[in-house]
Amino acid sequence: MKYVVSILFCITFSLSFSQKILEVDITRFNHLKTIQLSNGSYLEYKLKGEHRYKINKMVNMKDSAIIFSNDSSIKLSDIKCIKMRKANHLYKLFGNFFCAGGILFVGLDTFNNFTNGTTPYVNQTAVIAGAGLIALGLIIKQLSIKRIRINKHKSLRILETNYQNLK
Repeated sequence: MKYVVSILFCITFSLSFSQKILEVDITRFNHLKTIQLSNGSYLEYKLKGEHRYKINKMVNMKDSAIIFSNDSSIKLSDIKCIKMRKANHLYKLFGNFFCAGGILFVGLDTFNNFTNGTTPYVNQTAVIAGAGLIALGLIIKQLSIKRIRINKHKSLRILETNYQNLK
């Protein structure tokens, strides 16, 4: 039984392959932080000389180029800025909490007024408070988007994780 498991283990690892990783290096106060993106993930980027962000799915990476699912490719040196959505999960949690809280606040107040027989079922102050909570949730969601401008402290590089070909 040991031999069968070891043979299956060797076959599994011989069939596996490595993939390239797009790594964003951020240096602040002599501290290095890396963010890694792999093939199949979406990249939201802005090219030099353009004003709008583009979003495409990364399919493959070469030495200094990224190939997308729509058969377009860009060089790493042409990228001006990158947007990382869902970078902070705590911001996302609080943003969803406040948006849902605003909707539930108005709904519960309306239900309470309906069951108690209060004539204006929808209270104006409850709507204002609910709209304020929803607006706060949307602002928090916008704060969760991380914008990385490529400069001397923030760089892009493609890592080859195939360790068999290293010399």
